[in-house]
Amino acid sequence: MRTLLALFTGLLVLLTGYWAYQQNYLTRLEVAELEKVQRDLHMLRARKEVLEVEWAYLNRPERLRRLADLNFERLGLLPMSPDHFGDIDRIAYPPRPPLPPSNLDEFESDELDDSELVLAVGLDGEVVDDIATIQPPEQTPDARDGQFP
Repeated sequence: MRTLLALFTGLLVLLTGYWAYQQNYLTRLEVAELEKVQRDLHMLRARKEVLEVEWAYLNRPERLRRLADLNFERLGLLPMSPDHFGDIDRIAYPPRPPLPPSNLDEFESDELDDSELVLAVGLDGEVVDDIATIQPPEQTPDARDGQFP
């Protein structure tokens, strides 16, 4: 029984050692990959900074003005002035669509059918016969009055 237990323990130690070696190997591969990605990222950031500096250098106003003067006959570029912009009143908007025909002409009398009646509901949820009897809610004080609701 002791031999079996010792053999099982030895096998468990070997398997654990193999697993630890595999994890160490995989970790080193991941660290190497991470370092490569960080190097690439650093190189791309440096390249981006160089491109931004080149862009700023190429877009200097005096350089662009000189290029516009050299290529005036071909491009016809002029400096911008307020005269190049129009008034908003001169914009030609499309015409509005015609309004749909009104059905108010159908009612010749002041009386309505029962199907056309509109019920007014008061603040308490009850149906009101006369809309003029509905009272607005009381004004609640707010922070501008110095009182809080």
